[in-house]
Amino acid sequence: MGITKFVDFDLFMNRVRTHGKDHMLQHFAQNVAPLCALDTGLVYELCQKRMFDGGMSAEDGVAIFDLTSRFIEKPVMVLATLENGIAFDASDNKAVDVFVGVFSSGNISAHLQRLSTVARLFRSKDLSKALRETRSIDEMKVLFMPTQDWMIAA
Repeated sequence: MGITKFVDFDLFMNRVRTHGKDHMLQHFAQNVAPLCALDTGLVYELCQKRMFDGGMSAEDGVAIFDLTSRFIEKPVMVLATLENGIAFDASDNKAVDVFVGVFSSGNISAHLQRLSTVARLFRSKDLSKALRETRSIDEMKVLFMPTQDWMIAA
């Protein structure tokens, strides 16, 4: 089983302009809902509940959000860079400007595999720096080609 199976982002968003945590969740719900074949309101509600339950970790400006729900039929992975950092109560008090979302059905084993691979991948400060410098979705996608050093290391 290759790495690309678990680090295959379904949605890239570059330089998202958002006005805080709640606005960002609304934006993500709106964009993720069609990929999950769900109503935007339901995705937003699930995201809010998961945030409240501690479904996100943030460090070095990178937030990794995960959500499992029986309503999600197809796993979805989202990667976004944010135009301005957002305070997320990170352990290091750094504002988040890179957001990763891992949305899965009830298959916990597959969800945890995707989540752990994403967590290993985003330990690379070089990857985070490169993402912050991108100016387009195409530039973001290039960073996740299998030949990139951080992809091999993950």
